[in-house]
Amino acid sequence: AFVRIGPKRLCQELSVWSSGLFPLYHYANSQTRTVILRIYETFFLPLGTALHPCLSSLVLSILPGMDDKGSEFYQPTLQFIDQVRKATSDVAFFQALWTNLLTNAHTRLPVLNYLNLRFPKKLTKEAVDYYIPYRSSLVVGALIQGLVDANVLVQRSTLDLLLTHLNLDKEVFSKSEEWVPIITSCLLALKRRDWSLTRRIHSLLLGTSDKPTTQQSPSEYFNSYFKNYTISSINSLLSTYCTFSVTDITSATLPFSLIILLFDKKEIRTQIAGDISVRLVQTVKQFFSNKKKISVQHNLAIQILKSSLPLFELITHEVLWNSLSRYLQSSLNKAIEHSDDETAIKECLEAIDLITFGVQILRPKKRFFSKGPGTHITQMLCSFMASATKSERLYRIESQSIQLVAFIVLFCGVSKKIETTTTTIS
Repeated sequence: AFVRIGPKRLCQELSVWSSGLFPLYHYANSQTRTVILRIYETFFLPLGTALHPCLSSLVLSILPGMDDKGSEFYQPTLQFIDQVRKATSDVAFFQALWTNLLTNAHTRLPVLNYLNLRFPKKLTKEAVDYYIPYRSSLVVGALIQGLVDANVLVQRSTLDLLLTHLNLDKEVFSKSEEWVPIITSCLLALKRRDWSLTRRIHSLLLGTSDKPTTQQSPSEYFNSYFKNYTISSINSLLSTYCTFSVTDITSATLPFSLIILLFDKKEIRTQIAGDISVRLVQTVKQFFSNKKKISVQHNLAIQILKSSLPLFELITHEVLWNSLSRYLQSSLNKAIEHSDDETAIKECLEAIDLITFGVQILRPKKRFFSKGPGTHITQMLCSFMASATKSERLYRIESQSIQLVAFIVLFCGVSKKIETTTTTIS
């Protein structure tokens, strides 16, 4: 039939012929697959760029031949896909591959097999647009789908692609909106608790692959490239899963479990623990009421607290309370400098309330707290109250500060000197 109609008419009727032929390869037996490949090579490849309208479908139809590297059709399929690339154009060809990775779950593994095999390890700025078209939408979306795929082999292959071809120091992705969703998907992949996935994710973040491309230490690499993106990804997970709209306990506590797995690497934990501590305490606190007696009747709140405590222990009390102290100090300073700003006043009140919650619920060790954070926080508040008496607008903060100082003094008996100062200010 193809000989009779000729290439010109085949181009005109490409959709008619391809709609019947393309789906056949996936279900065909070995003998039929050989015949289909021969038809493709004889009649379709000579069409060249005329294949662009159906290129994605053509690649989709042949990709199942690359599922198994030990299959007899692996090499013939690989050779044919290479021929399709040469006959068309790199832009259209790789767009077809990324589209299939994004939209077709059953072809993700063969697409990744091909990309890991043929994707260039060094890309010039000009070549990036050819091999990675529509980065922020198509390629990032395709990588995310690969990272959250139900098949662990797909997840591993996606991470391999990121590690060897698309890692950050090659500057393939340079925008926060490109890397943050990718890192977020990497963190979600940790929930499988698969050692090979966890190792690849840590290697990606720390630049410790089998063939490292940087002379920096893992801590320096993470700090230079991935620290800010990882913090943004953690905040994204907390905003998505730790909300009142999520009633499933497993989902609500998921971010804390993922951060614990991420913190298995000291190089990561020491870099970002202090930066996320305040946000973590705020996340836990939102599930409790702000009344004098903290309500822990809600089962979700109890489970959130239980899942967060091991993480706070991993962060260490010193790092946690130093972060909370800095947060309180910053809020107090803003309130003094901008006493007419209601937002600054509100933020300061929230900071004091957060410290109160931390002392009540997180229960720091009295010996540690009284010698360090407790004394420092109390001194800050007393100093603030001495300034607050000069401004009527700061009286709201002063009242709450007195309550917190009194609570800290009662909790761990900070010192007689501070207690005397508190009494005088009151």
